[in-house]
Amino acid sequence: MTQRTRRILRRLPIVLALLALAWLLWGTRGHEITFVYALPKDPPPTRAEVRLFNGDGSVASELSWGSGTSPAQPRETQKVRLDNGSYRLEALLDFAESPSRRVDRTIVITSEDERITVYLQ
Repeated sequence: MTQRTRRILRRLPIVLALLALAWLLWGTRGHEITFVYALPKDPPPTRAEVRLFNGDGSVASELSWGSGTSPAQPRETQKVRLDNGSYRLEALLDFAESPSRRVDRTIVITSEDERITVYLQ
């Protein structure tokens, strides 16, 4: 084995450790996305529950707001860290004078997405 080969082999663990560290820091952790949920105005819901499901059916995020007695805030924001891919959004809107309404949507996340507005109509 030449001296050059030994030098390369000596440095190889350091290079591999740096690559592993880079993968941990910038790898498959996903990126932060701000969701803005916009509620219908007429009639306004008194409570909203939103769940975002991964492709395997597990819950990636969930949020609920509103007291159930007075109108809920018309817009609510949520910051989540998600990988690129397709997600199923399921929302349940409760109303004071009418039956609850379920909203189902498919949302596709790409690396360009930073803010997504979802109209829960």
